[in-house]
Amino acid sequence: MATTQQSYSRDEVVSEITSFYDFLVKMYLPENAVKYPPEGGWPMIKEGYLDPAKNATVLDLLKRIPYVDDNGMDYLIYPQTMCVDYTAFEGEGPHDADPLSEEQTVLPAHVVALAMIPGKASNGYWFFLDTQRGTITRYDFVDGPTSTDLSEEVEDDRENWLEYETYRVPEFFEMLKEDFRTLQVIPRSATEIGTVRRSKGYPLNDKMTEVYHAHGWPGEDFKKEECSKQIADLC
Repeated sequence: MATTQQSYSRDEVVSEITSFYDFLVKMYLPENAVKYPPEGGWPMIKEGYLDPAKNATVLDLLKRIPYVDDNGMDYLIYPQTMCVDYTAFEGEGPHDADPLSEEQTVLPAHVVALAMIPGKASNGYWFFLDTQRGTITRYDFVDGPTSTDLSEEVEDDRENWLEYETYRVPEFFEMLKEDFRTLQVIPRSATEIGTVRRSKGYPLNDKMTEVYHAHGWPGEDFKKEECSKQIADLC
């Protein structure tokens, strides 16, 4: 696979994550679901806060990005995928920085999970940000590795996340937005999102698509509250 030159930009990642979460609020997340960092960043995130330890670049990023505050509701940001909220830990730590066990995978100090599978889910996605390469990898337990030009071949199974589809940060978040715009993924609520390709022939998908379009999605005049109510009635 192709190699990459270092192209990580903290400000770019912060901007892309913020834009993506704001996009989700426009479509289906509650208005108060996203919490934004105070001036100077989240004060609890500092050296020694995480274990396994993350490097200074990762900690600096985690201090400055917004998070989805689900209040115990497991709000989803993609099918079977939720934000990892690094501000939600209680106490000074150190706190577990890698939700996956070391038997499954090992994330270096310069790589951090931005999203994970909800605790009760049997499938879904993990989003791994590599701050050395400036890339995000979408790790899918169900379908297995789908390589892209930025994927890498590895020998250690615990590093097999590198073999999965990997993208530049702006490209990755634009891809996710497009899935929502085209309703390839369809929110039924803030805690349930369907995937068209995994449920072809499911009549409810067509009905929900009609409802979203009838309320103006993906246009600027989209009527979120009215649409959400009708989707809830359908489901």
